[in-house]
Amino acid sequence: MTFYAQWSVNQYELRYEGNGEDGGNAPEAESVAYGSEVTVSDSHTLSRTGYTFVGWNTEADGSGEFYSEGDAFTQDAGDVTFYAQWSVNQYELRYEGNGKDGGSVPEAESVVYGSEVEVADRHTLSRTGYTFVGWNTEADGSGEFYSEGDTFTLGAGDLTFYAQWSVIQYKLRYEGNGQDEGSAPATKEVTYGSETTVADSHTLSRMGYTFVGWNTEADGSGTTFNPGDTFRMEGESITLHAQWGSNNALLSELVISDGLLSPVFEAERTHYTVEVGHHVESITFTPSLQDERSTIEINGNEIVSGQPSSHFSLDERMNTILIEITSEDGSTMAYTVDVLRRVPIETAQLTRTIDYVIMDDESIRMLDNDGILIVTLKDELDDVIEVRFTQSQVQQLQEKAVFVQVVKEDVSLQIPFVNFDQEKDLNLTLQKKDQKLDEFVHAARAASSIYQFNIFQDGEWISVFDHEIELSFAVNSDGMNREELQVYYYNPDIQEWELIGGSYSNGYIQANTNHFSTFAVFHLSDFEEFISEDEPKEIVRDVKPDDEEVIEEDQMLEENDEGESLPTTATPSYNKMMMGVMLLIAGMIMLLSYRRYRAKGMRN
Repeated sequence: MTFYAQWSVNQYELRYEGNGEDGGNAPEAESVAYGSEVTVSDSHTLSRTGYTFVGWNTEADGSGEFYSEGDAFTQDAGDVTFYAQWSVNQYELRYEGNGKDGGSVPEAESVVYGSEVEVADRHTLSRTGYTFVGWNTEADGSGEFYSEGDTFTLGAGDLTFYAQWSVIQYKLRYEGNGQDEGSAPATKEVTYGSETTVADSHTLSRMGYTFVGWNTEADGSGTTFNPGDTFRMEGESITLHAQWGSNNALLSELVISDGLLSPVFEAERTHYTVEVGHHVESITFTPSLQDERSTIEINGNEIVSGQPSSHFSLDERMNTILIEITSEDGSTMAYTVDVLRRVPIETAQLTRTIDYVIMDDESIRMLDNDGILIVTLKDELDDVIEVRFTQSQVQQLQEKAVFVQVVKEDVSLQIPFVNFDQEKDLNLTLQKKDQKLDEFVHAARAASSIYQFNIFQDGEWISVFDHEIELSFAVNSDGMNREELQVYYYNPDIQEWELIGGSYSNGYIQANTNHFSTFAVFHLSDFEEFISEDEPKEIVRDVKPDDEEVIEEDQMLEENDEGESLPTTATPSYNKMMMGVMLLIAGMIMLLSYRRYRAKGMRN
């Protein structure tokens, strides 16, 4: 008899250690049979602040065998312990200018978790009217504050430092500028950007002169302020110099041949503006003196008090007229009249914000009644999809009956602003649909770009207008009959393009519309092909009320009964009926053919 040894395979323990973790748990230990294949576990819920789990190692310091999650190995004889392996994280330290208007912030840094970092200086940052005071982890200063050169230990996560600014206090000083008695108002500290009120003359006096206001230059060549005026303190201290005028160097009246002085004439106010239409090519002044012993010169030409001057020619835009009064004792007073001769066509000065533009009021001010304001959205503004007008601008444009012409590379609109409510602001959007051709039937055949136009006033969609808007599309007319290119609008209710009309001129198709929608240019032959390729339907035409369509259909049926041919605008009902008849005849022919074939087979 022979006895054979019997063996039992050993079971060994496979353990996982977090190896520095500060959160979560390692995978459960496993009992593994010798020689079996084992799949390495994932990190389970292990975490370690500032580190990323990268795998396992048979040694805690990583000097053993490395395994990634999901790797497989064969169990040897003996227990095995896997130690989590960690990679220290790199975080970004950024600096933000937080309102700066000049210079640049320090470069962003990549910093290892837990390392000590020195806070940078302000680099070249600057902000008008403010002093840099340090950095904060919150833009509003509610976080942790750091000064230049401070050190700190970087925690887990990116960090942004926001520049902190302290507003500057500037001085507003007053100078008597030749007074022989009294004193000027006290110096005042004014915060940058705040409004301040100009003081009166206090106790200043000067023999033979009258205090007439203040000026930023002693000789009156700077900016003039009257007591009670307000202005915004800019980025420097200001000295206001008292201005003196002879009691006899004043006008009692100033009359102009066209326009209105603004503000209304006052003897001690020295600067005025006048706006006249483009048709006014010259202007006359009739000044009257308080003291007839004084003399008057207008732009260097002597004028008799109370008599009209010669005509002064006006250029387009601003014309400055200088009226100088000299008193008997040699004192002078200068009145300046800025005469704005408005222009018939003006190009708006635009400011871009993301995907919309706004314009300055000066462009509108320069424009004459019934003029054209051109808004050019080309080159770097070609991707702008919105033009915004303030309520004040809408009111001015409407009062002047202005046409606003929005011009892009491939389309332009001419919009009469009498269409709109002058008490509301206005947003005009021009959305190019060339990237979304599948939204519109047959859009790929358009001879122009496809645009959707919208107008909103205070959020309300304005789609129908009392006065027509002119559309002008750039077209590629190569190989086409240009006379058959027409503008269409897309009717989403019936998912069809409907005819607007139009005429060709110098590469553009122009048409008028009294509503906004999605527009494009097509060739008339395209719509004949649409009908032959698709199921029969009406040729695209202007949308009409339902009762008008019924009348048209009845009329066509009556004409057909009289023996006349149906027009190309046959209704969908008739077309569908004809298709049904044709399908019925085809089915009968197929049935007869089948029966003949079957009978022949049976005879054979």
